[in-house]
Amino acid sequence: MQTGRQLRRLFVIILKDGNPTNPHILWEKFRAYICDDLEHYLRQQRLVLAPTDADVYDYGLYLIERALDTFGLSLSNSAFREMPQPNIQRWTDLEGNRLIQEQRAYDVEEQERLANERIA
Repeated sequence: MQTGRQLRRLFVIILKDGNPTNPHILWEKFRAYICDDLEHYLRQQRLVLAPTDADVYDYGLYLIERALDTFGLSLSNSAFREMPQPNIQRWTDLEGNRLIQEQRAYDVEEQERLANERIA
């Protein structure tokens, strides 16, 4: 059984060396498998406490973008123009500063409940 990490590496190799005609179709078809380890990772690393599928797939694209960058490629290259583009700034900001990450990771509903208890 392949893990998401291994499938992301394979996807990068396909993009880099395979010259696929419709990489966005490959992404759409296999993105759940390519990113199957990322929901847990995002929670564990406290990047996103309750990641949505959109968060998971966007982070997967971000990791693919970083891997492509090591080969001088980008998802924004014309060969991959139909591929979705990750929100690079969001993930760079979240990964880059753990203090900010911790502040963003609080549970809004829990904080609201605590505030209401203290006010009452």
